[in-house]
Amino acid sequence: MQNLLPHFFDPGDTEAFIASLYNITPEQVSAVRAYVFENLEVVLREHLNIESRNAAATNPPSFHEAMERAKGELAAFKEWLNADKKEREQSEADVAARRAAGEEVETFREWFMSQQMKSMTGP
Repeated sequence: MQNLLPHFFDPGDTEAFIASLYNITPEQVSAVRAYVFENLEVVLREHLNIESRNAAATNPPSFHEAMERAKGELAAFKEWLNADKKEREQSEADVAARRAAGEEVETFREWFMSQQMKSMTGP
């Protein structure tokens, strides 16, 4: 209801428009509008209380600490991704160079099959 309240004071916002914004029916908007205007003093007082709490709200220190940890973990992950990408690029370059030199390079399928055979027969 608190999200709808500002729309009720905007003469350009129709019930159909408000309903489409919040994925509700125009009848539901109409019911809320009727309740608000029948209980305007109580609704506005509560709305102002909510607005005051929202304006004064701050996140606790534990939240900020968790956010800093998450930022550090994300930065480490990005570094890992970049290092892994460089390794893959180097590996691809090595394979291309070996192929260009005429060396036989094991394909993934060949490697995978050899791993399967090792697991079935033992080391």
